Amino acid sequence: AGGAGSGMFKSTDGGETWTKLKGGVLDGQLGRIALDVYRKRPNILYALIEGPTPPAGRGGRGGGAAGGEVGPGAAAAAAPAPAQEFPGGGRGGGGALNNSPTGMYRSDDAGATWRKVSNANPRPMYFSQIDIDPTDPDVVYLGGVGLHQTLDGGRTMATDVAEPIHDDVHAIWISPANPLHVVIGNDGGIAVSYDRARTWAFLPNLPVGLFYHVSYDMAIPFNVCGGMQDNYNWCGPSEVRGAVGIPNYAWTTLQG
Repeated sequence: AGGAGSGMFKSTDGGETWTKLKGGVLDGQLGRIALDVYRKRPNILYALIEGPTPPAGRGGRGGGAAGGEVGPGAAAAAAPAPAQEFPGGGRGGGGALNNSPTGMYRSDDAGATWRKVSNANPRPMYFSQIDIDPTDPDVVYLGGVGLHQTLDGGRTMATDVAEPIHDDVHAIWISPANPLHVVIGNDGGIAVSYDRARTWAFLPNLPVGLFYHVSYDMAIPFNVCGGMQDNYNWCGPSEVRGAVGIPNYAWTTLQG
């Protein structure tokens, strides 16, 4: 992924002019990049950067979560950190930073310079979502198949702190007034936490679903059928007798 001239750019005049941010970031064909700014001190930023795969013998293996396998070209000085227990499931594995440009970066000088703080960047072409806690710059959330969370600025990373909830987290919201209040959107709907991702409640009263294809039959009333994201194939009636509408139990699954 990526293209010529790709990178991060900053404007200080409302978008009239732009400066490319190069300090500490690999210059080359970068892919998708996600950015977030810390509310209390906007000189602190985090970026999720997708970069090219390094050549053989240059390291860069284990570019997913921190603690992946480190290639022979990785910096020997970066000793693995001990694993840490995180709330909500998933272990935060420590590990040396690999040589791949893909990962999570931090800037403490408004983007002038950057340093890689984690190998984590779950499936950037699909997720690429990063959000900083509004009261603590070391607490950061990443989208992914599972909700990623670091409590120490990326040194360790939990990979599934919303384990009981549906997979594929594409949206994250943290209340500016209460950082314990976190809302996520995923392929199954919306879930909310009031204790910084320790426990979650799924909101089942939203009539939403992600259908990839929809068809119908010739019954009277006709049935609607479709394949749902990660949720099998379903058929249900277009209308029913009764004033409350079509209930969930009127839908049936056909195959996985």
